[in-house]
Amino acid sequence: GGGRLPTPEELNGARSRVGWTRVRYDATEPSVWLQAEGMALWFDGIACGVALDRVEKLLRDRQVRRAIVNLDGRVLAMSDNQPFQVVVSEPGAPARPAVNLVAKKGAVVTPVAALRALTAGGTRYGSIIDPERGTPVEPHGSVTVVTRSATRADALSMALRVMGRERAEQYALGHPDVGVLWLEQQVNSDLHGWRWNLSAVASARGSRVKWMN
Repeated sequence: GGGRLPTPEELNGARSRVGWTRVRYDATEPSVWLQAEGMALWFDGIACGVALDRVEKLLRDRQVRRAIVNLDGRVLAMSDNQPFQVVVSEPGAPARPAVNLVAKKGAVVTPVAALRALTAGGTRYGSIIDPERGTPVEPHGSVTVVTRSATRADALSMALRVMGRERAEQYALGHPDVGVLWLEQQVNSDLHGWRWNLSAVASARGSRVKWMN
């Protein structure tokens, strides 16, 4: 809360309480066992996606045929006719459109690590943490995931951001049903973009995106 960096001891202590391998689920009870004191389950990485999927079901049950829902930057599009245009902003600059996507049935999710960044000791840190290293992912880029399920898009958007561009590309090439847009802010203020499994995607008017693939 105070905006400071952890000491090495604090960081090691936190890392010792992180990881899905330290969680045991017993379906016969059912029960969940957290193996280290001080652990907790945190669902922020999928909570909005779960909510959006439930909203879609409610709308479908009420015979709503066309709607778009935005929940904390996570967009659900559902349409039986004309698709919606979804705007993806430049990393760290929500007022500057970078890319236009077309979505008809599915979710478009972009984590906002750069918007919640912390500057300490002259270095800018993002809010998405790499659980292996225990340190934040650099906030100078963004990843957008487009899938049919909002829950899946919410989870993958965080995971791919941590994995990095090269591993995100490998994942996208192995999962053709997952659309991935990767944006990186360059030192010279240029914006580089990569897109996989996305056909209806284009630079926004006035955007500085330079497509790399």
